[in-house]
Amino acid sequence: MNRPSTEFEQIVLNYKKDNRKLVSRIYKTLVGVFQDPSRLLRESWESDLNMKIREEDWNKLFRQLSLKSISQNIQEHEIKMIQKWYYTPIRLQYINRNNSNICWSGCHGIGSYVHMWWSCRFVEKFWKKVEIEISNIFGKQFKLTIEMALLNLYVGSNRLWSANKWVNMVLIATRLVIAANWKDAKNIELRPWRIKVKDLLILEILT
Repeated sequence: MNRPSTEFEQIVLNYKKDNRKLVSRIYKTLVGVFQDPSRLLRESWESDLNMKIREEDWNKLFRQLSLKSISQNIQEHEIKMIQKWYYTPIRLQYINRNNSNICWSGCHGIGSYVHMWWSCRFVEKFWKKVEIEISNIFGKQFKLTIEMALLNLYVGSNRLWSANKWVNMVLIATRLVIAANWKDAKNIELRPWRIKVKDLLILEILT
């Protein structure tokens, strides 16, 4: 397994080692999940990102939803992103088995949420272009990571970028452009991205 185990998986994996009060442990876990709906969502993201998200970082994501921008469109996108609102080939196949789970952009990869936003070769190429643009603007290397790209989540040495509102807006603009080309990422170019970045920055300045 190349990702952290969820609490349910840990219970199952340790079942033979310690089966005492198994039902009680499962019940307590379920109660905890329903008391805190964001818990499952965080575990889902941890699985996708193959990393543990600190509780303080996770809570900060929700606190900053209304602080990143007063634009309702941006706030709506951020909420949709965190909640995994966007439909993917895999999700649609769960709904109807006749649907294909292959990426719509023609890269022949499995269309998971992370694939559609990050690892599709066409989307990855676009993110690389954005990474170079940011590096050129600031005159120093900007190393983009998946948690930064998808959640504006800064960990380790990248925490230094978290206070840079311009970088946050650029990453949001990038995701908005990807969303606009959701079913065909082959031809995503920097020109519409530059226009989107300019529009967002002007909006922020005016408001």
